[in-house]
Amino acid sequence: MAAWFQDLLGVIKPARDRTREGMILSGAGRALLAIDLLAFLNLGDPWIFMERRDDWKAKAAELEAKRSNLWNSFFTADFYPNWQGGARDALETHLRFNVNGLFAGLKKGSTGMSESMQGLNKEIVEYDFSVAALYLGSAAIFNELVSLSRTHPLGRGKLLAQALAVGGVFANTIKQFYDVVASAQGDLNKHQLNFNDLRASFFVDGDTSKPRNLSMSPQVDHEGNVRNPEFWRHSTGGVPAAPPKNVAPDPDEDWERVNGR
Repeated sequence: MAAWFQDLLGVIKPARDRTREGMILSGAGRALLAIDLLAFLNLGDPWIFMERRDDWKAKAAELEAKRSNLWNSFFTADFYPNWQGGARDALETHLRFNVNGLFAGLKKGSTGMSESMQGLNKEIVEYDFSVAALYLGSAAIFNELVSLSRTHPLGRGKLLAQALAVGGVFANTIKQFYDVVASAQGDLNKHQLNFNDLRASFFVDGDTSKPRNLSMSPQVDHEGNVRNPEFWRHSTGGVPAAPPKNVAPDPDEDWERVNGR
């Protein structure tokens, strides 16, 4: 549990005690205390979402770094500009439409999860501070009204009106919280659908017991082809065959074209 959340609970406790006392003395305590309890139990430590946000963000950055290293080492280093033939074409096809697509799909999933965790972190923080502000503000008012209800005949009526008003605000806050929960469930469902698609890229029928063969073509290092000058052919004089100016193509274009996006 984050230290600031413990501190927040420490600030809320005396204010909540005073608010609950006012609710009980108002005469409508049972219903209002149930609302108070639900609002309090919905308080949460957003630290878990911050940690998961950073974990997914780190995964996305690592995947992109590895994809970029592999992509550029093939297209802009010594290999692609200086070699021609079937071997280069087979390696390029494997890189463009197999390895690159898998990296891109994994990165997309990681990025989406990081964004969702950040959204949940934000919503939890906002809820916590809203409830804390409500308790603190209500406690100050109840403090006056409780004293007034004991000394003035109209004090009890004002105390009841204030208790009902605070209960209404708590109820609205709880509704907003569950709206956030419903929205988060929708986001997670979208992520699950995307990860199901990605799993199908790694496993036959999406069955984790049936991994796909993602290796490059065996023709690349076949003994007969290795000795075939037409299959492994060095560019004359080291002149780049393609792409022009030794610039790597955009990997995202391949990913979007293959996946129809």
